[in-house]
Amino acid sequence: MTVAHYIVSLPEKQKQLMTILRSWILDISAEVKESMHEELQEPTFYLHGALCYLTKDNNSVSIHFYQGKKLAKQFEELEMEDRKQMASYTFYGINGLEEHEDEVRKWLTAAAALQHRK
Repeated sequence: MTVAHYIVSLPEKQKQLMTILRSWILDISAEVKESMHEELQEPTFYLHGALCYLTKDNNSVSIHFYQGKKLAKQFEELEMEDRKQMASYTFYGINGLEEHEDEVRKWLTAAAALQHRK
């Protein structure tokens, strides 16, 4: 299953959230690649290594950053929870996502920069 097919199959709310987030992630660079993570079965994005992935539940969509520990030092909105490396942020609706567009794009740009330094 491709990422596009997966997103189309989602309930409307999650489909809208993931579609927007996916477009912002792909905007980072023409070099961004996407696939369905084998174990997670969630959309995963790569840029010189694993960049981020998207998850959903009944009410939200979350973006998770593989270099989250480094990003969370720069962006306190990102949540580490009890994880050692990953940081994430959860969106509960289109309005909240659109209100955070500039922040999300900054997170993505910073994450991409970390990937280039690897």
